[in-house]
Amino acid sequence: VEGEAKELFIDDAKAGLAFEPENNIDLSNKLTEVYSNKEKTIEYGINGYNYVKQYFSRDIIASEFFDFLNENI
Repeated sequence: VEGEAKELFIDDAKAGLAFEPENNIDLSNKLTEVYSNKEKTIEYGINGYNYVKQYFSRDIIASEFFDFLNENI
């Protein structure tokens, strides 16, 4: 399993589990794993929230865009 979303939200943010694309059994197993572990589900939610807040807030994106413009114009 690979891809940018997996890299960002699974590997970096620790906000969930990846499953093999187009593999219904793997998806079902991962859903069952998350559903049966409420503490882990809460942890994934908190991790995801914090990651998005840290890297994708409007202020962060605006600042990065402003820096990009200053460097390239």
